[in-house]
Amino acid sequence: MMLTPRRRRTPLHALVVACLLPNAASFLSTDGSFRPTTSRESVRRSSSTESDFDVSSLLYQEHEKMLVDRGKLEGELMAHHTSSIEPNIVKGSGGGGGFGGTGGTTKSQLKAQGKAHAKVLRQDGVVRIDNVLPGSLADEMREFVVELRQDSHEQVSSGKLKSRERYADVLLKENRCDLTLPLTNQLTADCLAAVLQQSPVGETVANLLTKDAVLYELSCLTSDPGSHRQVMHPDTPCAGDDDDPVLYTCFVALQDIQLDMGPTTWMPGTHTLEAHEQFKDETVSSSETKSPKDTLLEKGPVVLGLLPKGSCGIFDSRLLHCGGANTSADNKSRAVFYFSWKNPRDQCGQSRKYSAGIHQSIHSPSIGQGVEKACQGQIKAVCQR
Repeated sequence: MMLTPRRRRTPLHALVVACLLPNAASFLSTDGSFRPTTSRESVRRSSSTESDFDVSSLLYQEHEKMLVDRGKLEGELMAHHTSSIEPNIVKGSGGGGGFGGTGGTTKSQLKAQGKAHAKVLRQDGVVRIDNVLPGSLADEMREFVVELRQDSHEQVSSGKLKSRERYADVLLKENRCDLTLPLTNQLTADCLAAVLQQSPVGETVANLLTKDAVLYELSCLTSDPGSHRQVMHPDTPCAGDDDDPVLYTCFVALQDIQLDMGPTTWMPGTHTLEAHEQFKDETVSSSETKSPKDTLLEKGPVVLGLLPKGSCGIFDSRLLHCGGANTSADNKSRAVFYFSWKNPRDQCGQSRKYSAGIHQSIHSPSIGQGVEKACQGQIKAVCQR
């Protein structure tokens, strides 16, 4: 998951960069789930009068309307040159994913596949890997999320929990839900273990961010019918082409994602300084009919996350992307189980480091052991404010 309310996560996805939003912090909640606190939430909580809240609410609604209109315009600019993202098939190493093949995948094959996927991810900023989560686990996780979402709604409505204890912030939140997942839940641990240990995903991330990569987000993003198309955005800025990536995020489809369900839109190759500079330029010269930003959207490569159940898309947080509008006439929601890994070399943008590292997660017999340590509060600060 721009660095204002998402996912602008997609998301702020749950992500905010603390060096740009000083009031933002990502931390572990008392129920064992990751949750973000954004500067916008802080502003809302600090409102001292009802009139202040009313004005803030009206401004927010107007802002949302502008984003909806802009999202529709961008969709029209990009509609004529979109295609489905294709899976990256690694020849001679057991295929492109961990499940669904004719036989088991060895550790050496996973490493070879991870290296190949990392090469594509480094170049394009996004890669699709199929069969990273068994269909049965995807079905269980989707059912669990539906139940957890209902339970969370009831607990928040009754005042037993604050909204920020269960929900991450999301851009155009109407009919969208970013639900943080409890690390203490066995199903969550099983799904994370399957993706990291039995598919090339873990080795792919480790190849890019080293074995010390840090688990940063763990959540499920659901887009219900009626949700609007988001505007294109990066989750983190790009300061220079020599800069290391900040985060890599993995979206795992919990059902087949069809076009009318509003798949994620990615623009391969836009995780560069040149692309970000053009994206920020909204000026229209006397000799042109479109701004450099709109020209980029109209002519740049575009792929859609039309992922089969159990497949994933991994992307660089600097890549331009957005969530699509869910126009499903069959009342189908799009649910993605997602997690992100943070560059251990980046000391700005995160106030706390979780002990559940990628190396431990890949090689631990039970990934639950790693996340359990995080739940027990074994964290250390890496960014002092």
